[in-house]
Amino acid sequence: MAYIPKLPDDTVNVTNSNFIEEMLKLVVGVSLLISVAFLVVTLSTSLIVENMSLKTEQKLQALFSSSLEIDTNSSNKEVLYLQSIVDNLNSCAKLPYDITVSISNHKEPNAFAMMGGAIVITKGMLKEIQNENELTFVLGHEMGHFKHRDHLKGLGNGIIFAMISLFVPNSFVENILSLNALSYSQSQESSADIFGIEMMLCRYQDTLGSASLFERMSKNDKWSDFLATHPDFYTRVLEIKKYIKSNNLPATKESRELRYSFE
Repeated sequence: MAYIPKLPDDTVNVTNSNFIEEMLKLVVGVSLLISVAFLVVTLSTSLIVENMSLKTEQKLQALFSSSLEIDTNSSNKEVLYLQSIVDNLNSCAKLPYDITVSISNHKEPNAFAMMGGAIVITKGMLKEIQNENELTFVLGHEMGHFKHRDHLKGLGNGIIFAMISLFVPNSFVENILSLNALSYSQSQESSADIFGIEMMLCRYQDTLGSASLFERMSKNDKWSDFLATHPDFYTRVLEIKKYIKSNNLPATKESRELRYSFE
C-alpha cells in the first residue's frame, strides 16, 4: 500500500496548557530562586562580618563618613553629653569596644550605627527629642545594632545587592531583592528597639519614654524617608508596649530633662 502523506490539522501548534498558568509558575519559580539565593549569600556574608576586626571597620568607615557633615569636635558640650550617656549604657551593653558619638549637621531626623563603633545622630533628630529618656532610647537602639553586628551585615547586604543589580538589571528581579533587603532591615530594627528598652531599664530602672518619640512621629508625615528602612511607627509602638507589658517592666517614673536644648 502506497503511503499518502497528510497535512497536519489546525491543532498541531496549540498547547494544552494555559498561558497565564505557565507564566505564574515561571514568576513564582524565579521569585523563589532569587529569594533562596539571597538568603544563602546573606548568611554567608553574616559569617564573614562576624569576624571582621575593629581596625578593618574603622578603615571602611573612613570611606563613608565624609558625606555626613559630622561635627568631630569632641570637646563640644553637646557631644560630651551624648558621650556620657553612651559610656554609661556601655557598662550595661558590654560591647567589645568603646562607642563614640558624633553629631551630623543634617536637618533630616535620623541616627546611624556606623562601622568602627561610631554612632552618628543628626541635629534634625536631636530637635525632635523632648527628654533624656527618649535620647537614651535612641542611643541604646543604635548600640543594639552594634551588639547584633547589624551595621556590618547591612554593609554586606548592600554590596551584594549592588553587585547583583549590575549583572541582573531586570526591574522585576531588583524589586524582589529590595523586598528581601527591606524585610531583613526591619527585623533588625525591631530587635534593636528591644535592646534600647533593656538599656533604659539598666540606666533608669524604668522604661518610660521608650515609645513616646515614635508616637509623635506617627502623627507627622515628614518621616517618609525614615520609614523606607524602618518598621512603621504604629507597629513599633505596639511592639514596644507589648514587650514592656509581657515582661512586666516598670514605666512609671518621671522623665528626665535634657541638659541642652539642641537648637
